[in-house]
Amino acid sequence: MDSKTGLPISLLSALKGLPYAFPGAGQPASQGVEAQDKNKNVTLKELLDAGLINPGEGNVTLSYRGVTYTANLLASGLIEFQGATFDTPDAFSLRAKQLQLPDRESDNGWRSVLVDGVVLEDVRYSYLKGKRETAKVCSKCGRCQRRLQLSHIPYFVT
Repeated sequence: MDSKTGLPISLLSALKGLPYAFPGAGQPASQGVEAQDKNKNVTLKELLDAGLINPGEGNVTLSYRGVTYTANLLASGLIEFQGATFDTPDAFSLRAKQLQLPDRESDNGWRSVLVDGVVLEDVRYSYLKGKRETAKVCSKCGRCQRRLQLSHIPYFVT
């Protein structure tokens, strides 16, 4: 039995050569459809325009090593922090963390920056999920949404 799927290894071996049932199948999870959507270039302005976040003074926060940094989200989608403006959460997060760790070279601000108490990665995921087309729902059953259903494989009954 495969520890990840709980399926017999012989079945998984037999399925390897079959065509994939959905975009992103057969790729590591980090490269599947949802991961591809998560990595699309979404701007703060898009999230503002969609009404998922709001501009405001002091509504952008980042906590790092016991210190909480506060910034402003402008209507233009820029983050204002200590007199400078940043066009991405990554740039803001990196700058704030460099105040404590000057040698730091990169950071994923989408995971560490909050707007009105909500992590931006979650907001971005909600935005992308809402943009997905309904055509990505399984054409066989209309509800499994891109997961390979073994019952859809001819001659295999679950």
